Amino acid sequence: NMGAEIAPRQLLLNGRGLPFAWKPNRTDYISSDDGATWGPPAPSVLLDNNDFGCEAALLAVPTGGAVSTLYWSEPHSTTRTGLRLRCSHDGGKTWPGLRKVNGEEMAKYSDMVDLNEFEPESNRTKRLLLVWEQKDTMIADTFTLGFNDWCPKPAEAVII
Repeated sequence: NMGAEIAPRQLLLNGRGLPFAWKPNRTDYISSDDGATWGPPAPSVLLDNNDFGCEAALLAVPTGGAVSTLYWSEPHSTTRTGLRLRCSHDGGKTWPGLRKVNGEEMAKYSDMVDLNEFEPESNRTKRLLLVWEQKDTMIADTFTLGFNDWCPKPAEAVII
């Protein structure tokens, strides 16, 4: 299971959906009290890539708004190849952004780090580090956050 703080006091856990009727969808669990209690399991819009699921990585990056931007990585094929990076601006309800990371190469377990987490606001480079297992090696790549080429943010309301 992967967990992230999507808004103040609100946590999201995302895990394999194997034991549930909504398989092949993954499973979401929500807490609105910093993890003291959890709502029932619910189907995620994210899909597992095969019959036994795969470990995925989930990261919340605060944006200064009410909800953090979420990033999620998992290989997309049944043979654990083709790592994909997705993003959500609405707490994981939708995942409109998709970026192919390593073509169709092997991609097993992955993890992500917000490289800005401990930087003062003036020094933030808005970068994400993605690390994954590819064959017998660990691969790392950085991605600039806040770009709109693959992670579109819904249009803001215009006040006239």
